[in-house]
Amino acid sequence: MVNSIEPLKTPLESLIHLGVAYNAIQVPVLKTIADNFPNLFCLDASFNELCDFRIACASLEPLDNIKMLYLAGNPLCITPNYREILKQRFQSMRVLDGTTAFTEAEENAKKKHRKRVQARLAHLGDIPKDAFKIPEAELIPI
Repeated sequence: MVNSIEPLKTPLESLIHLGVAYNAIQVPVLKTIADNFPNLFCLDASFNELCDFRIACASLEPLDNIKMLYLAGNPLCITPNYREILKQRFQSMRVLDGTTAFTEAEENAKKKHRKRVQARLAHLGDIPKDAFKIPEAELIPI
């Protein structure tokens, strides 16, 4: 049974799937995993000893490419609103614990929101850059 993963001198960016299910891994190891393998597409850390949900989420946040995440069977899964919180923090995730992370309605809502944000940002390109410049700011000593 594995309960730790050693930090690598340089991250292994080519690894896209890591399966460490059914071991004795605890939350601090998740940060090492994220540091060692920053381009993970799929992480299976189910049935380990992951307890602190808040720290686990923070440790996994650097994994920008994560699409499949398996944490089932860990004590942190009993955290209230576990799925909803993970879905909010990992918007690009497609599979959570073996099931589709977002329903079709949730995916459509995300697309609509993205379009609204893009439309709002598009008109900012028309604003002159010096519109936000404060002339007195140059007089403030730094």
